[in-house]
Amino acid sequence: MGVHAGEDTYDGVPYEELDFAEVDWSEAVEHLRRRSTRLGRPDEFDVEPEWATEALADPRRLVGSAGSQSGLTVKVLGWSPSAPPRSAGGRGRLLKVIVAPKDHPPAGRWWGATAMDANDADRRRYEEEP
Repeated sequence: MGVHAGEDTYDGVPYEELDFAEVDWSEAVEHLRRRSTRLGRPDEFDVEPEWATEALADPRRLVGSAGSQSGLTVKVLGWSPSAPPRSAGGRGRLLKVIVAPKDHPPAGRWWGATAMDANDADRRRYEEEP
């Protein structure tokens, strides 16, 4: 089967129209929560599934191909208001979330794959978008 995640669409659905109504994190909960331990980097941000789900629901989210070899995954940059801030006095955090659809074409049901703190380039891109 060909690549599902194209430049502007996923299985013919424009990225901005993808619906993330139901995300199943059951296979990735410990993967998210133990990122710092798994990577051996104590300063790495561990993510709760609820924060990743909030990021997917961000009305300003940026959605596109995750660039995986399989062509199945989607990357979302979104704001989680409940996640601990990067700095004192801040509120929430920008997360990068990777998901894969349970259905083709996507119909709102997704497998959560991973989530992490957005990097500097992600933050600049999010802030630059209208």
